[in-house]
Amino acid sequence: MKKILIVALLGGCGRKDESAPPATARAVRRELTATVRATGAVKPQVGAEVRVGSRISGRVTRLHANIRDEVRKDQVLAELEKEELEAAVAQRRAEVLLAEARLSSLEKVLPREIERAEADVARWQATETLARKELERQDDLLRQEFTTLQAREQAQEKLLVAQAQLDDLVLVTDDDGILAYDVKVLEP
Repeated sequence: MKKILIVALLGGCGRKDESAPPATARAVRRELTATVRATGAVKPQVGAEVRVGSRISGRVTRLHANIRDEVRKDQVLAELEKEELEAAVAQRRAEVLLAEARLSSLEKVLPREIERAEADVARWQATETLARKELERQDDLLRQEFTTLQAREQAQEKLLVAQAQLDDLVLVTDDDGILAYDVKVLEP
């Protein structure tokens, strides 16, 4: 084995062209990565550094631990300002109370409004029935020639107005869907 090694060393020394410079290459810095796969258990290291963070940002009002302090699981490390969050929570609670008050008001007012609307419908239905009977009476009188055509047309006009008013009392949707605006009941 020594002979082969010597021959290889000697083989490089005998160059044919002494004036040509030896071959060189530029050194380049590169990242080298190595992956290690192993089976075992992961155990905490005593004195290990752990990074912690908060789910929200804010100013620290109290600091309960400093760098290099030993800490325990679930120990409070710092407290953030609470005023803005407490104000936001109070605002949301007020909004909930307002919504509950509106709902309560609607629950009390709605039955009265329904009763009033039903009374309006009954009144207009009675007006329409009366106008229909008046038109029938005018038709009978016109056949017997006891009334004028003008009186019969006035009775027909009253019936049409009563029917239109009755139709206007009921709101009907054109299509299936969700009511997207508030319906207000106005006083007559």
